[in-house]
Amino acid sequence: MLELLTLKTFVYIDASNIRNALRKSNYEIDFLKLYDYIKQKYNHLGSVKYFEGVDAEDVDMKALFASYEKAGITMHLLSRKSYLSKPIFKTFDCTACKVKNKVQVREEKTTMKSNIDVFLTTEIFSDIIQAREPLHLVIVSCDGDYAEMIKKILELYPKTYVSVVATPFKRFGNYLSARLSELKKMERYNLVDILTVKEKIGHKLPPRSFEKIPQLPK
Repeated sequence: MLELLTLKTFVYIDASNIRNALRKSNYEIDFLKLYDYIKQKYNHLGSVKYFEGVDAEDVDMKALFASYEKAGITMHLLSRKSYLSKPIFKTFDCTACKVKNKVQVREEKTTMKSNIDVFLTTEIFSDIIQAREPLHLVIVSCDGDYAEMIKKILELYPKTYVSVVATPFKRFGNYLSARLSELKKMERYNLVDILTVKEKIGHKLPPRSFEKIPQLPK
């Protein structure tokens, strides 16, 4: 295998996914620190692309994103769209009274989505098509939706190497998709534990405080 650090490298950050994954490990990521680490690690860095769904009215986040762009990160932001899941009801027959009872088993719920994985995949293939040299693609995410894309890249482009930087797979409280872990048997694929550099790219979260439950008088 070629030495990955000598290859032209493109980095793709699935920001929301890796942020939540690190929080599961009690760490808060600092994307500017991550960017500095990437610049120091890779000798032939093509670009670092940041992907995240955003709320158009969030002024604080806009200022933060502007600081990322000023530092040199290529920003790819998508507006979040709301998807309404309607409540679900089921009818049960009462065996005792023979009356049908309608019970709500799921509440109405609004979910915000931005389809970042589709956007990120498009950018990756755009970079591959334009390249005229062996490439190293680094995907910072735990999302298993990228697994099929990675398989196809490794099949179609024999001069392309893929590394996924993610939190490690564990039995309980896991965030890494098993599909990304299973790809380790493929050539030119690397799964990198982001926790090995956690102090360089973020900070430890304070311990959670739990409200004490009042004790009943004896």
